[in-house]
Amino acid sequence: MLPRLLLILGSSILPFTCGTHFFYESPIVLSRAGTSIGNFSVKAEIPNFETNEVFPVDTNEVFVSERPTLSQDENEAFQPVFSEEIDKFFKELRRKKEFSGSVLIAQQGQIVHTGAYGYGNERTRQKLTTESAFQLASVSKTITATAILLLHQDGVLDIDDKVIYHIPEFPYEDLTIRHLLNHRSGLQRYMGLMHKSWDKRFFLKNEDVLDYYITHKPRLFFEPDSKFNYNNTNYVMLAAIVEYLTAKPFAEFLKERIFDPLGMNSTYLCNYIEQSEKDNHTIGYKRARRGYKPAGGDYLDGAFGDKGIYSTVMDMYRFDRGLNNPDFIKPELIALASTPNSPELENYNYGLGWRMKPFYPDLIYHFGWWKGYRTCFIRDLQADTTVIVLCNRDNEKNPFNFWYVYQYINGWVKIS
Repeated sequence: MLPRLLLILGSSILPFTCGTHFFYESPIVLSRAGTSIGNFSVKAEIPNFETNEVFPVDTNEVFVSERPTLSQDENEAFQPVFSEEIDKFFKELRRKKEFSGSVLIAQQGQIVHTGAYGYGNERTRQKLTTESAFQLASVSKTITATAILLLHQDGVLDIDDKVIYHIPEFPYEDLTIRHLLNHRSGLQRYMGLMHKSWDKRFFLKNEDVLDYYITHKPRLFFEPDSKFNYNNTNYVMLAAIVEYLTAKPFAEFLKERIFDPLGMNSTYLCNYIEQSEKDNHTIGYKRARRGYKPAGGDYLDGAFGDKGIYSTVMDMYRFDRGLNNPDFIKPELIALASTPNSPELENYNYGLGWRMKPFYPDLIYHFGWWKGYRTCFIRDLQADTTVIVLCNRDNEKNPFNFWYVYQYINGWVKIS
């Protein structure tokens, strides 16, 4: 049976923009054993992201959702579809929860609803569409984990390899790639360490994080594989391993091995290494006293693997279908990634890039939260239903409940 999926979805100096962020790149080549790894930036100074501009919420707004248009050259399986009933549900969420985002729902391998609600840019009132690109935040981890599994499939690495086998300078002898994937490494959180030591005028890069751990060897929270601790450091390290072993920037590897083969043409890794503004790029907003303001960014936006990938609901559905395609990735690797790795946990668990809950059998998922974006990607491997919602508004006092959407799609709750 095909999986049911729920997906609830920010030299010379080269200036460029990415959303509301302005970045500067100065190419420098790193190498491994004389092989070019790719272009990385020396310290790039960060602009001031702060803004006092607040966009009020119009409670009297009558918002007409975007009805997607059919593509002449798109595969029938990926043609957008509009459902009046589901559209009513999300309009009600916009009214009650100030929801702003793009939606895709599929059942039995067929799309049953696509729609968009809100604005990708509040200033210009540019409406969201199903081709609007959102910062996936931690949902990026599902793609980073897939990158590692593809290298495992290629024989470039084994997930049970010790990291030092591939990066001899790595200071933790018993730590394996699997321990990074399943958050059982014991590594300290890089965000906390860098907050104390990093010059926040400059973007932090993955190689900066790796270099810090090699140089300072922060003590482990616990012995590897002794317990679970969800930690963004693990996935920054995994992206660094991909770059180290392939001699390519992480963005290039993702494009060549995942995005291009699956037709994810509107998906990209967006940080200060990106060299052009994307037309479909959205802005993330956070709740302020009288409305919403751009969430902006900071020095941590230079690191990726744990976050940093922008995608659309249509492209994420292509990713989901790709995970079912044995020509793309072996089914046994998907099964491996979907297996709980922390037997001591009772109310939740984690596999290799995927979360899971025991009271939702055969369901794997991931949530994301970063700089005004909230996302969720759930694949129910039993009933073959897909729901994709990517949000660009973050209201911490009145948060959007992704499980409510899942329950509605399954008929467990009704619109009140």
